[in-house]
Amino acid sequence: MTIQEFNGHMQSIKRVNEKAWAYLDKFSRQAWTRAHYKDFSKVDNVCNNMCEVFNAATKPYRCKPVLTLLEEVRRYAMTSMARNKLKLSSHVGHLPPIQQSRLAKKRNYSRYYTPMWSGDAAEVMFEVHGEPHNVVVDLGNQTCSCRSWQLSGLPCRHTIAAISVMNGRPENYVHAWLTMGSYNKTYEYHINPVRGQQLWETSEYLHCLPPVRSKSRGRPSHYARKKDAHETPVRGSQERTATKLKKKYGKFTCGTCGDVGHTTRSCRIAKKQKADELAAAAKGAKDAANKGDTGSKGNEGEVVTEECGVGAEGDKLILKQKLLLKGSRS
Repeated sequence: MTIQEFNGHMQSIKRVNEKAWAYLDKFSRQAWTRAHYKDFSKVDNVCNNMCEVFNAATKPYRCKPVLTLLEEVRRYAMTSMARNKLKLSSHVGHLPPIQQSRLAKKRNYSRYYTPMWSGDAAEVMFEVHGEPHNVVVDLGNQTCSCRSWQLSGLPCRHTIAAISVMNGRPENYVHAWLTMGSYNKTYEYHINPVRGQQLWETSEYLHCLPPVRSKSRGRPSHYARKKDAHETPVRGSQERTATKLKKKYGKFTCGTCGDVGHTTRSCRIAKKQKADELAAAAKGAKDAANKGDTGSKGNEGEVVTEECGVGAEGDKLILKQKLLLKGSRS
């Protein structure tokens, strides 16, 4: 994306939603838009996947002591470098497989563009026609008006169309940092292995002990990584933002006593009434058990039901009364 295209899109956003435009405009454009990126790094990717992969790999060891954590990080780096070195040790070609695949996709799209030589003596200046607009390609300075070549280090579709007119190879115009030579230089170093802690030399100095920690109440808390201000806050550890407010409820009114501030579940009067009902039901069951074998079975059931009422609590009391009656008969 060019600066002109970016400005046009920003004006479109401003016409639709001025608050959204103001939110985007307050950040530095060099940090989030490719139109203002600097082209020295030869990376056009906008993500932090490398950091996320490293955080996921070291997550099981963060709760360990410092020495154990550093040893695990060292082993992870050592095995990663050895694995990447072995991965392309037998690869033959000027470019790594990923860069070769990206270049092949751009080559397929280059057939839809028409390059025109400007007539310069060095034969490096071209005007390339195609959608969505025409661009200027300079093979000598390795630049294109779309800025894709400068950002990624790989020739863009316009550049490949111009190279094809000169019967050149697009691989020869790839930046040196993306070639197999640079890949091999990256992994030509290695991390030396380390013996186990039992085989380390004993120091003559005072042995450092960890600080004394007192055991606190409750379940032990998990010390996770501290979040930055722009990251998602951890529940209970940071203040809620303006977009995450706690739900507010109205005032509760008790259905038993009519007071405001509590419900029937926590009402003292309701609890006392329930206790009195259970006591009366238990007394009725005891009186019925003392009467002995008086009345029919159906009448006893009616008396029990009358004393205890209906519902789950009534069913439990009925069962208890039947057991008491059965015991008194025996």
